[in-house]
Amino acid sequence: MKFLNVKGLLALALLSMSGAANAQNMYVGDFTGNELMRFNATTGAGPSASAGVNGVEHMQTTATTLYANSFANGRIQTFNRTTLAAGPDFAALPNAIGLQLSADNTKLFTTNTVSGGIIDPFVRRYDITSGLVEAEVNLLSYGINPWSVRLDQPNNRILFSMGFDNFTSDPDRGIYTLPTNFTSASVPTTLVSAANLNGINRPAGLAVLPNGDFFTVGSQFDGGPLKINRFNSAGTYLATVAGGSGATDFLNFSGYDVAVGFDGSLYATVNPTNGIDPACIFKINTTTNSFDSVFVNGTAGIHQAKTLHFDQFSLPTAAPEPGTLALGALGLVGLVAARRRKH
Repeated sequence: MKFLNVKGLLALALLSMSGAANAQNMYVGDFTGNELMRFNATTGAGPSASAGVNGVEHMQTTATTLYANSFANGRIQTFNRTTLAAGPDFAALPNAIGLQLSADNTKLFTTNTVSGGIIDPFVRRYDITSGLVEAEVNLLSYGINPWSVRLDQPNNRILFSMGFDNFTSDPDRGIYTLPTNFTSASVPTTLVSAANLNGINRPAGLAVLPNGDFFTVGSQFDGGPLKINRFNSAGTYLATVAGGSGATDFLNFSGYDVAVGFDGSLYATVNPTNGIDPACIFKINTTTNSFDSVFVNGTAGIHQAKTLHFDQFSLPTAAPEPGTLALGALGLVGLVAARRRKH
C-alpha cells in the first residue's frame, strides 16, 4: 500500500482543521404562537431561531430550504433553512395541513382539510422544482378528512391520517395509504381502521421507523390523555407507549404530532390539558416503547406544540472536538515534515 504524497497529507491536515458539520435541527410548530421554532436536535437547546407562520402546520427541509404550511393563510411558505429568512411562497393551498418530501427531495406531498366552509380535502404531489401539481386524489367521496402525511420509504408509499371531526362518520377515521406514484384515479387503501386504532379516537401525527413500523398519536381534540400507539407495516397494532409518572404522567397531557429523531428515538409534541402550562417535547424509547425524558421543557416558550420535524437530508459526520482536530492536524503536518527530511 502506497503512502499518501506530501500534497495529500497537507490536504488532510487542512481538512482536519476545517469547520464543524452542519447542525442537526429539530423544528417545532407553535400553532397559537404563530411561530416556527428551531432547536438543537441533540440537546434540545433553544430555540436558536424562529420565523413567523400564521397557524403553522407541518414542516419539511432540504439542505437549503424549509417548507411550512400556513393553515390560516392557506399557503405553503418557504424559508432559507440556515437563516429562516422568508422566501417566496411555494403554492396556495387552502386549509394547508400535511407536508412530506420524497426521499430524493424532488416531490412534495401535501394534504389539506375540510374547515371553515372550504370542502376540498386532497392529497397532492407537487414537482418541487416547477411547483406544479403532478397528481391529486380527491378524498371527499371517501369520507376522509386528512391531517398528517408521511413517507413510508420501505414500502414505497405514503401514509396519511384522518382524525378531524368535520365528517360525522367515525368508521372513516384511521390511517390510509397511497403509492408514492399515485395518479388521480388511485384509490386510498385503509391500513388501520377506526376499530383497530386501539383506543385512539382521532389519529393525528405519524412517524415511520426504518423497518416500516409506525406510530400515531391521539390528537389534541380529544382533550387527553396522551396516547401513542405503534403498528407494523401491515397495520397490526403492536404496543402503546407507556407514560412516565408525576409531572410527566400521560394522563395530564395531550398531543398532536410525533417524529423520529437522529438518534432513533421518538419525539412527541405535548400540551398540558389544563390549558395553562406551556407545551413541551417528550422523548420516547422506541426499543421499550416507553417514556424516556422531557426533551424540551416548558421554559422554551412554546404556546401550543402542534408539529415536529427533524432535518432529513444527509448530514456530514459529526466534527471531532477542537483538541482532537488540533492533534490530528499536527500529526499530519509532522508526517509531511518527516517525509521531506527522509527525501
